[in-house]
Amino acid sequence: MITGVNVDPVAGEGAGLDGGLDGEVGDILSSLNEGGGRGEGSGGGTGGSAGGGADGGQSARGGRTGGMADINDVVVELGSMRLGSASRKGALKIDRTSDVSGAAQRNTARSPESLREVTLRHVPAIKYCYERSLRQNPGLAGKVVVRITVDPDGTVSDVSVVSSTLNDEKAEQCILSRIRQWKDFDPIAPSEGSVSFKQTYAFGS
Repeated sequence: MITGVNVDPVAGEGAGLDGGLDGEVGDILSSLNEGGGRGEGSGGGTGGSAGGGADGGQSARGGRTGGMADINDVVVELGSMRLGSASRKGALKIDRTSDVSGAAQRNTARSPESLREVTLRHVPAIKYCYERSLRQNPGLAGKVVVRITVDPDGTVSDVSVVSSTLNDEKAEQCILSRIRQWKDFDPIAPSEGSVSFKQTYAFGS
């Protein structure tokens, strides 16, 4: 049985960087442009000016040896570094669905596997709640355990936080709000009643 799923934090709703990338790229491009101006100073000498080497090229910070291709390389490299950092900080693991209760659990549409299948569809929305708070608190990490009640018509009638080590009320309330909107559990006969289960989300692990 699968006990947990690691989710790629870069993809999906709410994914993305914290906005710092644009500023860093701007700084690098500005530096490159200034360096380019110096390298093409009057006289067009082989060594250029500040930062010039014996072959007329400049340092990586203000290089002109490859023209604009070098600028693009720097931007791509910086983006990759930041995406890698975001991947580590924004990691999300979804533990297996547990503690299923209610008469309806005898129906295959309310088995732990079926319930888990639906929770996995909504990973991007849960990640959004976490990553929004992560931008304000880069060290944010912890587990949130929620109990979800599903009615026979396939909608969520109740959800609450059972326990949390995330200690971020904004993120927790966002998670609850998103889960309340779930309506895609398979419908079953009204006579079978509701079912409830626990779902654990581990953030930043």
